[in-house]
Amino acid sequence: MTTEFVTLPRELTVGEALSRLREMAETPNMIYYLYVVEEEGSWKLSGVIALRSLILQFGWRVIPEEELARIAVPTTLIWGRHDRQTPLAVAQQASTRFGWPLHVIEDAADDPAFEQPEAVLKALSVTLAATQ
Repeated sequence: MTTEFVTLPRELTVGEALSRLREMAETPNMIYYLYVVEEEGSWKLSGVIALRSLILQFGWRVIPEEELARIAVPTTLIWGRHDRQTPLAVAQQASTRFGWPLHVIEDAADDPAFEQPEAVLKALSVTLAATQ
C-alpha cells in the first residue's frame, strides 16, 4: 500500500490533469485516487476522483473467452491474494478453465512484483523450471 498521493487544483482542464499524471508515470507506486484541491498549493479539499471507476468505465474491456482460448504459448498466472481490483476468484476461474498454473502471492494485492518481489521471482523460477 502506498502512502503517496496526488493533488490537483480544480481549475485544471482534463488535458492539463492528464499531462501532470503522465509526468508522474515514472513513479513506481500506483495512484488510486486524485485529490482535487481548491487551488495550487492548497490543502482545502474540493473532491476525490477514484481512478479505478474511470478505468472501469472508460478504459478496460472484458477479454472474451474465445480470445483467451486462442493463447497458444505457455501461460502462468501470478496473482496477489488480496487484489481487490481483479479478485483472486477471476484468476482461479481462468486457471481452471484454461489449465494455466496459478501462483498466489501472499501479502500482496494488485502489484505482487512490487509488493513481494522475492515471492514473484520464486514463482517465475518454478514456472521456468517446469517449462524446460
